Amino acid sequence: MALFRYQILFKTKPLVILQFQGPKMKRKGQDIRTFFKKRSVNQRETEEVETQKDSQSVEEETQKVSQSVEVETQKDSQSVELETQKDSQSVELETQKASQSVEVETQKDSQSVEVESQKDSPEPPEDTTSPTGPHDISKHRGDSPSQPIRQGFPRTLQGGAWRSFHIEWYQERQWLEYSHSKDAAYCYPCRHFSLPNVPKSVFTSVDGYSNWKKATFRDSGFCRHAKSEHHVNAMLAWEEDKRRKDNNTSMIVLMEAENRKKITDNQKYIKTLGEILCLTATQNIAQRGHRESSDSENRGNFLEILELVSKHDQSVRTRLEDQAKNAKYTSSHIQNEMISILAGMQPSILGAFSRGTKYKRDSLRWKQCTTAVTRYLCKEMVSFKTVEKTTFKEMLATLDKQYELPTRKYFSQTAIPNKIKRKMCWQTPSKSALKSGA
Repeated sequence: MALFRYQILFKTKPLVILQFQGPKMKRKGQDIRTFFKKRSVNQRETEEVETQKDSQSVEEETQKVSQSVEVETQKDSQSVELETQKDSQSVELETQKASQSVEVETQKDSQSVEVESQKDSPEPPEDTTSPTGPHDISKHRGDSPSQPIRQGFPRTLQGGAWRSFHIEWYQERQWLEYSHSKDAAYCYPCRHFSLPNVPKSVFTSVDGYSNWKKATFRDSGFCRHAKSEHHVNAMLAWEEDKRRKDNNTSMIVLMEAENRKKITDNQKYIKTLGEILCLTATQNIAQRGHRESSDSENRGNFLEILELVSKHDQSVRTRLEDQAKNAKYTSSHIQNEMISILAGMQPSILGAFSRGTKYKRDSLRWKQCTTAVTRYLCKEMVSFKTVEKTTFKEMLATLDKQYELPTRKYFSQTAIPNKIKRKMCWQTPSKSALKSGA
């Protein structure tokens, strides 16, 4: 069989060599057509894949761009927020610094006043270092002397006998301290108020004093330490410190009392102004004058009445003379504001005055009201318990708010017996009438 070779050139693709043999040539031709069909289909698929890849790449690029834009916007917003926070923090720091500076100045002023007041009295030495000693005694000047009370203290063998610390030693020596952990005694003022160059003693050491045999001897122990020069100086410094603390406490009390007095004077002054305004309102007179200056002959009813009151009240006079103009509360705007406040507190000023005062028992109006109630009890023959009922009291309060109803005992023992006696006196005939009738 003959062998045929055909070279088929398809577009730009490389050469495809096909071999055909004898009777199989037709079948090979069919194979060529199917080959080209498959190839065209593959090309389409590849093109579609490429287009899909291109679209996906475009979408990815757009997503990246959008994400980058969002990140930039977030960064910008965060930077703006940080700047605003920094500005607010800077403003707060400035305000805090200003307030702290004001507080420091006030503290300096108060300290300077205290220092000037305490120049005459010598101050005890400063407690720069913490004193040595066990943990169960005083640590600084603020602590009081450690004086524990126990039923029995530890006993040690000294001089052939068992000896221990005694509670009675606290009463005789207030400066004494006792440590249970060391079973030893210490001196409180020498530990806290001694001068820096004073030599150390056994009462200021770590181990303390524990020779109970010689503790109460005249030439040793507690007595010898109490007579020493550095102990006397420490005691004087301790007493001076206590006196200074007491003076500071009394100064605080005096300041509080002065503050309370100032508050009371202010309340009294405002009350005086309100009463003057109520007076001018109830009397229906003008409050202000044409000229209210100090050189005016007639400054108006309000200021003239206030001037009259100040002549009889020292606190009001001091307020008018010493206080600043904006703290006198005598301007026209303040007067109108006080009147509006009083009007809001009560429906009418006149009603407030009427509700506040009651009739006196010796007044004519009170006697008239009591006589009317007594007549009602006698004629209607009601019980004395009627005057104690709330409905009866409310009725009388509605009729006259200034009348104060007496008690049940007053009507049963005083008002009704007096009424009966008067009636009997009117009905009994006189002696002359009896003689003429006879």
